[in-house]
Amino acid sequence: MSARLSIWARLAGVRGRIRFRDGSISEARGQLSPGFLAACRDIARLHRVSVGRVDVMGQGRRQHLRFSRDLPAGARQAISNVWTPPPSGGGGGMRAAG
Repeated sequence: MSARLSIWARLAGVRGRIRFRDGSISEARGQLSPGFLAACRDIARLHRVSVGRVDVMGQGRRQHLRFSRDLPAGARQAISNVWTPPPSGGGGGMRAAG
């Protein structure tokens, strides 16, 4: 069962995952910044999150968060407020002449 979920997660574009248990982070996977993890830890404690999950979906600037139903609405909003997608990596175009 776990292997099926792992394959599905790769196909669905999951780039990172945070699981909450008993007011703290029980699992963090993917490339998530230490600042974001620290903020999520504080939010879980403040909102008394007993159980829940946050998935980071997509690629580049199109990354977004997907929350489990177990996560309270206040905690979802707080996590969305501290989330910043990674930078795009530059324009890649030609320099302006003149």
